[in-house]
Amino acid sequence: VLPYTNARVNVVVNDFAVELKSLLTDPRLCDDDYLFFNDDPLSPPPDNVDIISDINTGEAYLKTYECLIDQSRRQVLLPVIFYIDAATTSQFSSLPVTALNFTLGV
Repeated sequence: VLPYTNARVNVVVNDFAVELKSLLTDPRLCDDDYLFFNDDPLSPPPDNVDIISDINTGEAYLKTYECLIDQSRRQVLLPVIFYIDAATTSQFSSLPVTALNFTLGV
């Protein structure tokens, strides 16, 4: 029930685990789409990154990898990136719809 208007609305909710699996098993993805170092998901980032070119070469990614990943345990850093996208459904933008989306940084 919406505040002020007391209107009853349907809200679409998706299961995160199902959607995550959908992204990880999407048949449209090919090897060139992944951001692995040396084409190996278990390969660590290089010691020196001279060019920031994508999510996996930025300072936040590199420091997070260093803090969280234990190479001896065959771990992979999997960034989950959330973003919102708004749209309006009325002439004067009085009925906004904001979708929460996510993608993976692999």
